[in-house]
Amino acid sequence: MRVEDPAAVLAAIERRTEESPPLHDAIPRIAPAMRTFEFHSAQEFKERVAPVLLEWSPRLTGQSFHVRLHQRGARYDISTQDVERFLDDALLDATAAAGMTGKISFTDPDAVIAIDTIDDRAGIALWTRDDLTRHCLV
Repeated sequence: MRVEDPAAVLAAIERRTEESPPLHDAIPRIAPAMRTFEFHSAQEFKERVAPVLLEWSPRLTGQSFHVRLHQRGARYDISTQDVERFLDDALLDATAAAGMTGKISFTDPDAVIAIDTIDDRAGIALWTRDDLTRHCLV
């Protein structure tokens, strides 16, 4: 689904889940994407996702972060752990090259990069600690 303002949709769904707790049980996670792309192989996935993350690397300099990949309807042999490690390493290299190294952290990171795939489509979002605190469904 494509919407003009993903953050507004997220907020509206969160309000609805507060009004109706059973709805919250039915919708455990919402993942609005800031960028999307299609891919047709595991290699193409890596080639398409890496430049987006590297574009965001200045926002991660001096910060703690990690990449999280969620796959549904996987058509290609994409190893979640290998991709997460590959992208974490690429971001660490990019922040080091900028002169202010980032740090991988799974405990209260400053940012999380969430990548969701459904079949041959991917969506990517960068969520800060404030975003994660404010939005219970992300």
